[in-house]
Amino acid sequence: MYQPVMSSVRSRYGNNRWIVDSTKLGRTVQLNSDLEYYYWILIESDPQVARYCEQPLRITVREGNREYGSVFDFWEEYRNGFQRFVEVKYAEEIDPESPRRLERSIRQIRLQREWCAVHGFNYAVVTDAEIFHNVVLLQNKKRIVSLARDMVSVSARNRVRSQLSTQPMSIRGLMDRIPGLSALEAMTIVAQLLCRGEAEGDLARREFGLDTDIWLPCASGPKDCYPDGGRLTP
Repeated sequence: MYQPVMSSVRSRYGNNRWIVDSTKLGRTVQLNSDLEYYYWILIESDPQVARYCEQPLRITVREGNREYGSVFDFWEEYRNGFQRFVEVKYAEEIDPESPRRLERSIRQIRLQREWCAVHGFNYAVVTDAEIFHNVVLLQNKKRIVSLARDMVSVSARNRVRSQLSTQPMSIRGLMDRIPGLSALEAMTIVAQLLCRGEAEGDLARREFGLDTDIWLPCASGPKDCYPDGGRLTP
């Protein structure tokens, strides 16, 4: 497991720092841009991501007569053991044909990719096009990450889970089955179950709320239970 390496990275898009609390890691996470923040929402809410680290490693790569330093944006480890380093970038920065391309960013991606190939690490570049490909899904995951931080009793969570099956049921329907369960408590518990992978939901098509359908994970995958389970995997 890596530990964060502090960086003073700045870009033409500004340097909007985010300091957020990670339920998954049990610590504070520092992010260097809005784009990193929105990508963090996706991995913090993805139950397939077992753990991750922001700004995990600083490398030095020689190219010609110069040495270049670089810090990866993220390291991720998935439940199946897959690991990778990730760099988050605006697509136009690294498009050689774009008038808004940044040679520094293009070089950074090239050197990071080469370093990972030499040292046997998986590597991925994730762009804003991928992060924002479904704004509804992203906003729902943002809300779920926020709700999942709240405290609820284990007994209440177990009561909710006991009512779930592989057939979709709305959160409102759950409340009808559990007397005394408030809307906020129900949505908080569902958010925690979704982040843990103990439930799946229809997050990709409409705003997360009392009419959101949820269900127990299917052995063959979420899409066999409901179209577009909203899961993001490498």
